[in-house]
Amino acid sequence: MDGKIIDLSEDILILKNNKHSIEVVIDRLILDKKTLDENRSRVFESVENALKLSEGLVILAAVLDKSFDLPHKPKEMEDHLFSERYACPVDNISLPEIEPRMFSFNSPHGACPSCTGLGTLLKIDEKLILNPNLTISEGGILPYANTFTYDSWFSHKIQQFIPIRIPIKELNSHQKNLLLYGTSPHPSPTAKTRAESEKLGEGGGEGEVSGSFEGIITNLERRYKQTQSDFIRNEIEKYMRKEICPACRGARLKPDSLAVTITGKSIMEVSRLSISGSLSYLTNLTDLNNREKTISAPILKEIRERLGFLESVGLDYLTLDRTANTLAGGEAQRIRLASQLGSGLVGALYVLDEPTIGLHSRDNARLVKTLLSLRDLGNTIIVVEHDEDTIFASDYIVDIGPKAGIHGGHIVVSGYLDDLLTAKENKSGSDTLDYLRGDKVIEIPEKRRESPKGEIQITGGNIFNIKNLNVKLPLGKFITITGVSGSGKSSFVYEILHKNLQARFERKYRSAEIYNCKSFTGTEYLGRAILINQSPIGRTPRSNPATYTGAWTFVRELFAETAEARARGWKASRFSFNVKGGRCETCHGNGEIEV
Repeated sequence: MDGKIIDLSEDILILKNNKHSIEVVIDRLILDKKTLDENRSRVFESVENALKLSEGLVILAAVLDKSFDLPHKPKEMEDHLFSERYACPVDNISLPEIEPRMFSFNSPHGACPSCTGLGTLLKIDEKLILNPNLTISEGGILPYANTFTYDSWFSHKIQQFIPIRIPIKELNSHQKNLLLYGTSPHPSPTAKTRAESEKLGEGGGEGEVSGSFEGIITNLERRYKQTQSDFIRNEIEKYMRKEICPACRGARLKPDSLAVTITGKSIMEVSRLSISGSLSYLTNLTDLNNREKTISAPILKEIRERLGFLESVGLDYLTLDRTANTLAGGEAQRIRLASQLGSGLVGALYVLDEPTIGLHSRDNARLVKTLLSLRDLGNTIIVVEHDEDTIFASDYIVDIGPKAGIHGGHIVVSGYLDDLLTAKENKSGSDTLDYLRGDKVIEIPEKRRESPKGEIQITGGNIFNIKNLNVKLPLGKFITITGVSGSGKSSFVYEILHKNLQARFERKYRSAEIYNCKSFTGTEYLGRAILINQSPIGRTPRSNPATYTGAWTFVRELFAETAEARARGWKASRFSFNVKGGRCETCHGNGEIEV
């Protein structure tokens, strides 16, 4: 106690207001290599007793006194403190019990508390919400651009704090800070508040500050957290930028999880390796002792096999921590196929709907090889496909047609592919079979358009797989962006080309910033940019081609002009299945009821 060795027969004085450390000697041993095995059970028993008495702590004190015998009251000792609670009583650091969920960023036990396991944080970007060349009244605050086209509570409120008829770039730093982050709620009319009002007045403000103003960034962040509407959340996300989480620096896990390492590498350091790099790392784990090798053998076997399946479908370049939304369509499909290869199912029926969409010819060959591997395991593969290579790799084909819509739905031809290709003639009339046999061909154009109508020039493109891309796109031509799966085609079109064109032509996204490249020129030759992708045509299941193209608007207006509708006072909205009063309230305009 307090550095002294005291016999229990002595009087022990303990002051209740002082902090004491009391250590009890459980056992005293003289150990060497020869006597260690003889006293092993005694050591185990002593350690167990020490752990019970101290609730998980034990001290091994090495006696350093020079003596032939073990001294009863040693003067010089070296303490080694051990804990069974994954805790360090010296540094006051503790770890939870190590279990699999601790290494999952989808579990609250492993996820970084700051970013909840995402690795990034969404923050409102000042450059995306302000157009510095416009005044506030002209729509310079992009999320609220339409608010200032008419008198509103918001427009009147903001005029108390910020001048709205000078370009935003001419606002002083104090005014700009007020615009973005607002004032403190309900400020009292102190001298400081009056000084701020006078300062705003000098800068062109209208009137004195009264009440409080939330600020654009503060308002958008609050609404983003509180809203339950996916539409509102998606709208606000247009003005947000992803930033690397400062707490975990993109690792997505708690510091406790990242502190656990194997041969010096944490789980995130391993997952940042490519698939081929991970296989190499796992194959060369030579620093394990016999016990660790025994424990890890079945686990490593499973990991190597699954990584091997990914490598076999041509994804050896992918890193294990790539997020799903950055994968190309072909990459995502091959990952799903690799998981099926790993399942080892036999006697299953697989149905794939156009698996080669968006794939390069090189990737088609890899995909076909994977499908044939599944077949050879004893499974049946049914593929809906137009790709010639995939059809030639099949054993049996069924051609449905002969045309689309009401003219389809008939079996035009079916049979084993080799028999159909080697027959003397195609008696079925199948266009598909004609092209497969070479009876019909698509001619290559003999003449192509030569003179371009200007060009778009991009230099220094840099996003995802794209590194320092320089390209010229001639206008007035049919341009194809091609390349193997994962080479950056979609990244180029969406993240560089469309995002910069959107910033030039759409008022809502207008910005002088250049996205994901060093320079982007040539937009003066264009007047508009339209993106057509594979996203749903409407936000609700009630959407259809008539509503999306706007044809239904004229149909509703036509019905609203009938004599009966006018006599009843019905407007065009009365004939909409999206509006209460016109739609069927039993199914809310869906036409079906879920039971």
